[in-house]
Amino acid sequence: MTNVAHQTYLPDNDGVLDIGDGAMAPKFVAFKVGPHDLCVDISRVLEIRAWTGTTSLPNTPDFVLGVINLRGIIVPVIDLSARFGQGNAEPTPSHVIVITDVGGERVGLLVDAVIDIVSVPADSIVAIPELQSSQGNQFLTGLIEHGEDMVAVISLDHVVDTKSLPGQIDLGTVPRESANAGTAERSGKEAARTEGAPDTAQ
Repeated sequence: MTNVAHQTYLPDNDGVLDIGDGAMAPKFVAFKVGPHDLCVDISRVLEIRAWTGTTSLPNTPDFVLGVINLRGIIVPVIDLSARFGQGNAEPTPSHVIVITDVGGERVGLLVDAVIDIVSVPADSIVAIPELQSSQGNQFLTGLIEHGEDMVAVISLDHVVDTKSLPGQIDLGTVPRESANAGTAERSGKEAARTEGAPDTAQ
């Protein structure tokens, strides 16, 4: 296995971490989620952004923090700590969002920090031991060696259920007339409610 120096990778001044060319880069992006070292196939990682907050939405799973506007695309963000049953994370400026590709959809993963970029042969990934008490194992595909430690490989397709996430909206494709029409419709309804309201001045 090819190891690189253990360090925390931080986004640049624009809030984006350059992970290099996926064709030439090592195979996994490793990160911290609480006390756990996890990683994801680098080919599924689109970019890594600094934590800037999310907009919460109603009627979403507890592990969905909310959504962010990523250059005109509304992207849902998953709290991996909550998803793995470790309780909700309390994001700080040191947290980052790993933007991933899940079935052609962009999905953000909230993690404590990106710690390494690791390359390993495919045959060096070992199976996860089956433990009846650990439901989180269904989200993992294996373990890889990282120095003296082991890093668990995430199965994005199991962690992310796109059917339960807010639908993505490309703000660049929403016609201005539609947005104006929606505003006008809301204004009309508000005016009707006002006109129909009883006169309490008498």
